Amino acid sequence: MRDPIWIHWHVPKTGGQTIRTGLSDHLEIDQSLIHLGVWAAQMGYAITSNAAIASLDPKARDRIKMVTGHKVNQETARLFGNREIRNLVILRNPSARIVSLFNFRRSLLETQGLAPVDFDDWYVTLPPNSMTRFLTRRLGVGRDDVAGVLRELGSFHFVGKTEEMDMWLPDLFGTLGLPPILPERVNVTGIDHDRLLSVDDRLADRILEDHPLDFALYDAAEEMCDQSSARLRDLAESVEFPAARHN
Repeated sequence: MRDPIWIHWHVPKTGGQTIRTGLSDHLEIDQSLIHLGVWAAQMGYAITSNAAIASLDPKARDRIKMVTGHKVNQETARLFGNREIRNLVILRNPSARIVSLFNFRRSLLETQGLAPVDFDDWYVTLPPNSMTRFLTRRLGVGRDDVAGVLRELGSFHFVGKTEEMDMWLPDLFGTLGLPPILPERVNVTGIDHDRLLSVDDRLADRILEDHPLDFALYDAAEEMCDQSSARLRDLAESVEFPAARHN
């Protein structure tokens, strides 16, 4: 029997880089771990799109344990129709996610020697409810259809929260037959780049008013997150580790 394939629908600024970096200590990018997105293309990897996965011979495709990245969508899952699909997505408190995105973008400007941008000037360019709309586009539901997103996520093997990563990430590694340990956090505000802005009550209220659908999605997924964390823990306990690198 073929191993299940995990597909990570990576919402920006929800801890995806920590997941990818931790997995890459044990899995080979472009072989057992596939990243669909700009980062992989910039790093020179070959398999950075659904089309590239589709071009692989069956044996090479069967070696893939996880596909992750911002470009994961419904087509990605269809490429593995002969295997059990285990979809996962991570949500994050919208205020924390937006402020984290600003701190990261601001640090990139400084690294590139470009002029800094003020938060207010940057914030007004941010589309509303971007976490919800990111998922609606990739899940194929209506633009502002929070209920539709929740219906789709109800079939996912795991729906987690960035804030609870320390609890569920070792279990995720364990389901892949990897040592169930907590890897070092990557791209952390205040460590890997400056914490130029923090969330206070005034800013949290402003973001809530401007991005109500993201808060509705995040809050409504609470029970789903608790249930899938328990399911992930059970899966991890049933798997032996460590898996061989490059499997």
